[in-house]
Amino acid sequence: MGAVIRNTIAMLGLLAGLMPLPGGLVGCGREGQVGEGQPVRPLRVLNQSEVQTLDPARISWQIDIRAADLLFDGLTQTHPRTLENIPCIAERWDLSEDGKTYTFHLRRDATWSNGDRVTAHDFAWSWQRVLDPETAADYVYLMYVIRNAQRYNEGRACSLEPLPRQAELKVKGKFVEAMPFDQVGIKAMDDYTLRVELVAALPYFLDLTSFITFKPVHRPTIEKFTIRQDGRVVDVDTDWYLQPGNLVCNGPYVLESWVQRQYMRYVKRAGYYDAEKIPSQRIEILPISDPSTAFKMYDQGEADIMPFPPLRRVSEALIRRAEQGRRDDVHVSLKFGTYFYRLNTQRKPFDDPRVRMAFSRAIDRELLTRRLCWLGEKPATSLVPPGVRGYESPTMAGFDPEAARKLLAEAGYPAGKGLPVVGIMFNKEASHQAIAESIKDMWSKYLGATVELLSLDRGSLRQKVQSLDYSAARAGWYGDYLDPITFLDMFMTAPEGGGGNNDTGFSNPEYDHLITEAMRESDAKRRNGLMRRAEEILVVEQLPIIPLYYYADMYLFRPEVKGFWPNQMGINPLRWAEVGMAGDSKQGDKEAGRQGAATQAKGTAGGRS
Repeated sequence: MGAVIRNTIAMLGLLAGLMPLPGGLVGCGREGQVGEGQPVRPLRVLNQSEVQTLDPARISWQIDIRAADLLFDGLTQTHPRTLENIPCIAERWDLSEDGKTYTFHLRRDATWSNGDRVTAHDFAWSWQRVLDPETAADYVYLMYVIRNAQRYNEGRACSLEPLPRQAELKVKGKFVEAMPFDQVGIKAMDDYTLRVELVAALPYFLDLTSFITFKPVHRPTIEKFTIRQDGRVVDVDTDWYLQPGNLVCNGPYVLESWVQRQYMRYVKRAGYYDAEKIPSQRIEILPISDPSTAFKMYDQGEADIMPFPPLRRVSEALIRRAEQGRRDDVHVSLKFGTYFYRLNTQRKPFDDPRVRMAFSRAIDRELLTRRLCWLGEKPATSLVPPGVRGYESPTMAGFDPEAARKLLAEAGYPAGKGLPVVGIMFNKEASHQAIAESIKDMWSKYLGATVELLSLDRGSLRQKVQSLDYSAARAGWYGDYLDPITFLDMFMTAPEGGGGNNDTGFSNPEYDHLITEAMRESDAKRRNGLMRRAEEILVVEQLPIIPLYYYADMYLFRPEVKGFWPNQMGINPLRWAEVGMAGDSKQGDKEAGRQGAATQAKGTAGGRS
């Protein structure tokens, strides 16, 4: 993988003129009790909306990942300060000479929250669960880098289809014969040894083993809540994680209580193998979708970390005062992420690539970012953001209203005549509505389109998009690891005709072949060429998506918050964070020492908005 490009995070100075903070930040209510009845100050973190799921196999939103990371441990974990992958449940690993086989050696003191041991069998079973089509894992394709994983997944999915559909899929090159799992490159050699065989020597595999989809779940719990019909898994009762008493986890915290639309309260797990290095006894995650309310809570001391920006007026004032040295809790950085619109390629008018191109070319991204973005976001010219060493994205066609109208006329809609009403769906948070209104104006002005806006909560938007019940929909993607494939593989065709994180109905055999080959290619130059051609199909020729701009982010947290490091990848685990006293460097020193030891151990082994 290319060298990590680390952005300089602006560490800026304390604001005068906004609401004063309550003394000491300790009178905020809901204090926990630990030990000798001593009150413990919980770390309080704002989330932009309610968590949708805590099931690692089904998670795809960043807000869910942040909540679930406290509960589940993987083989490795990505350190947010260095972006290096360090040992976790795997205390060490070996890599074969050809770079295709990892042997992970698991620690023997890791347990589930009910006292059961964490074993290699837990990982093997959990990864098999992700690959089973009944699970409907959005990120199942991440496991296609494992030998025969794609064939196992597609074969099981296709074998559930009627015979005529199986024949159709077979013509398309899909695997329709179910393969036994013992032929997949995932094998528990014994209780504490897991062997993983890859399709190629991949530079980012340890990034995957740190990612939420690769974290294990407790098999007896899942099986207890599994719903079967005629011997087939049809669903999993979500009570296994919605009711905290049911949730058995292997991470540093347990979920003590979850009051929907109010808070999720975590308490440090006494039996965790590394408990002494987990600083916060309690953590609370607060789902506040309105940025004004969220900022008020933060500024009044009712929350310690706000990992998203307030409204524009407030954000600009914060940045301005920080630049004047009057605030030291404002942290701004560019991100490895892209804001874009999905288009439903199965619905008119976006079933025609000429129309999709016309709508893309009718957007003035320079004007959009200048008027509506304020953190240093850059107009997008591709899906994959810049910053991956050795890879250069193709440049998509830019703003050109005349060319857009010509394309529309060629598609049978001269001056917009005959165009069906185009709806733009977006979730209620942040500035999505302002962006949609601006794009609506451009599409109306330059194309003669009639555009309707629909604001939904995040969960409803997800359901609409996944069922292709939309025309255009707001989307965003932060790379899960610093490699182009993390953006490009989500637009592959699923056996069902579009699934996972595709959600556009887009299906292109050449694109699928290129991404599949890139996943199997060990030569970096050839691999980059395959991915570049795939991205060319995506953003130059077919456009099932319209990239708008590359993300930048603002985080708000005060100097007394230790162990929380914003970074380019948006990896912000809370497990090492705590609320200390201003000027206290204890946690930073402690973490620096731990990271030094972890880096030494790593040397024996070879890292949705």
